[in-house]
Formats: sequence, structure tokens, C-alpha cells
Amino acid sequence: MPYRKEPLIIGQYYHIFNRGIDGMTIFKETSNYSRFMELLSYYNHVNPNKTFSVYSKSIPSIQQKILSSLDSKKQLVEILCFCLMPNHYHLILHQSQDNGISTFLRIIQNAYAKYFNTKYKRSGPLMQSAFQVKLIDSDEKLYHVSRYVHLNPSTANLVQTDQLQDYSMSSYPSYIGKTSLSFISTSLILNNFHTRNNY
Repeated sequence: MPYRKEPLIIGQYYHIFNRGIDGMTIFKETSNYSRFMELLSYYNHVNPNKTFSVYSKSIPSIQQKILSSLDSKKQLVEILCFCLMPNHYHLILHQSQDNGISTFLRIIQNAYAKYFNTKYKRSGPLMQSAFQVKLIDSDEKLYHVSRYVHLNPSTANLVQTDQLQDYSMSSYPSYIGKTSLSFISTSLILNNFHTRNNY
């Protein structure tokens, strides 16, 4: 992964985004989105004992043992928001460990590229770059970026604004209480609103 002139700092919040190389579609079908979300959840731990591919092919009792071992490990990042679009993704992350974001994104993108290339019989890089990053340095900016990320499917004309609650490839349904994703931390942002409806 290329060296970054500006180091990513523990305790800071960042808007992370990336797109497919040459703008190509990186999520072709529902199973692709599901796989990426599973990777976000599974690899947010320091040094997992098994790869996700080993985990996904294991019988349920072995999967439960693997998950139990992950629960005791430190998380690399805190995931506040995400949105997956056909040719790109957005994340809002809080860095919890030294090099947590860089490690997390390297593993996620490599694992997803291997999955995608195998599934669609292609080779070569999938993502345009290591990833793009912008520091979120105030509460106001955090709320603004959260809104921007969650509105992405609407601004890209994939769905109408009143249909965002049904866009399951985003953390927005979790923010309004329609679904619950265990790997998303909603409290930091929602605690600044009286109700989920206010958000």
C-alpha cells in the first residue's frame, strides 16, 4: 500500500471512499454487496485466526467457534456509516488501533478482489487506488458527511429519497431502526438527535 504523507491518527474520524478501476462496476449483484458487508464485519479484528473464506466454508458449529474467538480480539476501527454503490463505496471510520484503517482497508479490498476475480473469472486490480481519505475534524462535519453518505443512492438516482430506508446496502436502515447491523456503531451520531426520526 502506498505511503501516506498524512498519517491516520488514533481517535480521529475519517471519510473513506474508493471506486472500481476505470469506474468499473464492483458490485454486480446482491451477493456481491452481501459479501463486502460480511468482510467489513469479519475483518474488523486484530489478526483473525482464520480467513473469511475458511470461515464461510465451515460448518455452523465451527463458524460459531471462530466468531467466538473474534469477539475477544480488539477491533481495528469503529464503523459509523457505510454505503455501497455499484461502482464505489463510502465508509465513515474511527481509527481504534495504530494503522487500523490502513490494515482494515488493505485486508477488505484484497479479500473482496480475490472473491470478485474468482467469481467473474477476471484478473488484476479491482480498485482504483489503496483508498481515498478525508479527515472529519468537527461534529458538524461528521453529521454532514453522514448525511452525504446515506443520501448517495438518492443523489445517484438509484432510488427516490423516500426509498432510502429500503436500500439495504447502506447503514441508513440501521440509523432509523428498520434493521440492526452488529458491526455498525450508530450511537455517536444518533445521541445528538432527540429521536431517530429527527436524524
